[in-house]
Amino acid sequence: MINNEWNSVVKYCKKNDISPEQLTLLCAKTVGEGYRTRFLRERFDLYAKERIKQKSKNTQLSLGSKKEAVKNVVASKDFIKEFLKVPRDFKHDQVKILCQLISEPRQQLALSAAFIRCGNGEII
Repeated sequence: MINNEWNSVVKYCKKNDISPEQLTLLCAKTVGEGYRTRFLRERFDLYAKERIKQKSKNTQLSLGSKKEAVKNVVASKDFIKEFLKVPRDFKHDQVKILCQLISEPRQQLALSAAFIRCGNGEII
């Protein structure tokens, strides 16, 4: 049943020339987002921007560059601004949490969407 529904969505997007970015925005507007989903998307976007910046500086191949990217994201003003909007029961070690989220296989689709939104077609 889910495959049939998914196939109809894919056909509709191809027929109407809807990009993955547009589909993501459309779904977010239609379904709505809770604070956890929004915060996850914001963190992935910030991480994707940081990794793209690292790639442009040719530092992505250095050891620990993913962890350095996470540390830079957590220390950034944009992250802190989003972090302050989160309810108190959700605040833990954000470097550890973001590292776990990035490496989590179930989050690869959301991470891939973040890289697409930030202008890179593949996860770095």
